Amino acid sequence: MKTLFLWGTSLCLVLTLVSFFPAPLIEYEIAWIEGDFWHQPTGQVKWQKLENKTKHVAINPADKIKIGKGAQIIVTGKDGSGYLLNKAGVWRLQQLIDQPQIKSPSMVKQYLGFLMQHINHAEKSIDEYAEGYMRKKGLVNRGPGLTAPLMVSPQFESNLENETITFMWKSKPHTTSYTFAIYDDWNANADPVFVKEIPDTSLQVSMDKALLESDRLYYWSVAPQNTSQSIRYAFKRLKNDDLKKFEEKLTALQTDLKFNKAMNAFLKAGLYEENYFYPEANRQFLNALELEPKNQLFRQSYALFLARHGQLDDAKKYLNM
Repeated sequence: MKTLFLWGTSLCLVLTLVSFFPAPLIEYEIAWIEGDFWHQPTGQVKWQKLENKTKHVAINPADKIKIGKGAQIIVTGKDGSGYLLNKAGVWRLQQLIDQPQIKSPSMVKQYLGFLMQHINHAEKSIDEYAEGYMRKKGLVNRGPGLTAPLMVSPQFESNLENETITFMWKSKPHTTSYTFAIYDDWNANADPVFVKEIPDTSLQVSMDKALLESDRLYYWSVAPQNTSQSIRYAFKRLKNDDLKKFEEKLTALQTDLKFNKAMNAFLKAGLYEENYFYPEANRQFLNALELEPKNQLFRQSYALFLARHGQLDDAKKYLNM
């Protein structure tokens, strides 16, 4: 067991980890702080101010907390729930969480819970986590020819909204040309609806010119020339009505967001990922990390996001930096 002391711009983040992954939460635990915050454990009279260089703190429901004016705190529960606490004053933790405005549904609470649910998992290593997730998606048996899929973006099951999409993949040593293909059928014998030989590791494709219809499932794959494409990544080009519904969700979340820019981007990443807009989710995770590169909550969440999409080597880089 080891404790990491984590802090970014105007915040302190404290997480206890086994190897890298968190142990089961004991009641509640601080996940993020911005502003002044104090903690008084049950049975004690002295207040502890939590700030940079503070020790790890697990908070029991009966403990007292004091929230300064303008401060914002996220606590996580042992069930994977997350709560935003920003009401100034002195409270018993459970007393504050039980208030209607805290317990009532909100977009912030929904996507905070979605992100925390991924962090609180049972696997002991990121390798086990990635394998378990990919097994659920049917991507473990990669077939002959390739030891791992080369595809990077858009990730498996992405919803795409732009007319022109940039497809990206990893390079393979000693390869001078790749076969890029889009299919409208998962069947291994299906003919591609779009195919191109290309020496690079990215390609811009116009959805209209490729004759890809809205609200229909397609699959893309790339492999070194003259080798089999053992995996195809599903994607869908959304129709306008579905885009409008998603934009309504995004507007609702942005109305609720009252954090700093980094945390706002982090929560938007959750919204994008839950709705299968994976390229946009990736950009929002990176936006959060660009603003607060030392924030381990952001780093851990992004690493798990990469692992969920087959980019295990890149995920490990974010764990080790």
